[in-house]
Formats: sequence, C-alpha cells, structure tokens
Amino acid sequence: MSGYWQWLEEKELLDESHMPVLLVLNMIREEKFLETLEAVSQGTGFGAEFGACIMPDDLDEFDKANGEEFDGVEFGTHDGDEVVIDYSTFYYYLCIICNHYLRWNVDKTDIVKGYLLDYYNRFTLTESNNEIKNS
Repeated sequence: MSGYWQWLEEKELLDESHMPVLLVLNMIREEKFLETLEAVSQGTGFGAEFGACIMPDDLDEFDKANGEEFDGVEFGTHDGDEVVIDYSTFYYYLCIICNHYLRWNVDKTDIVKGYLLDYYNRFTLTESNNEIKNS
C-alpha cells in the first residue's frame, strides 16, 4: 500500500458537520501515517494537501492575542470549511483510522497503540469511545 488511503468513511462520521475531519484525515499519506500519529499524540497538529489539523499547542502568542484560541482540535480545508471537535471525539476518529492502517500494517500494532495511549493520557480522556481491535 502506498500513497493515499481512505482512512475514514462518511458513514463513520458522528455528525455531518465533521466532514472537514474526514477530508483532512483522508489526506494523510500512508508513508506519513506513523509520523502524523506521533505528532498528534504529542499535541501537535499537521498539514495535508488541502487542509490542516490544528491543536491548541500549535497557536503562537500572536494567534492567541487575536482571539484564535479554541478548546479541542480544529480541522479546516483550504476552501474554508472548518470544525472544532473535542479531544474525545478526535480519539474516536483516531481509533477508526488506526484500525484501517493496522489492517495492512499489523507489525506496527504496538507502535500505534503506544501513540494512541500517549494521546489518551495527554488529554486525560476518561472513557474510550472506541478502541483498537486486535486483528
């Protein structure tokens, strides 16, 4: 598998307003998947072909001074569609895309689970909306 992969399907969205989440996550190239997951687990967003995932730690003082702060994870496409979702909802989507990734990369299971645990602990989530399935 190389290049782009459909990590998330429209039927898996919790709300139709989450379409920017689907679009941005599906822009993650397979060869960048682990690197992207590691960044997110550390509270850092990422840019993709036509959109971005922004986390509060990505904002600089200028952004904060101009009222750009938000609580959660912001997804936006270059055509202007944006949505902010809470950390728990993002964890739900992360688990889905990781399950899809692991179908073809079973040997990376421990690494993926470690990054998900790091994210879970970093954002002190209290309940799991989804979990990695053992293949």
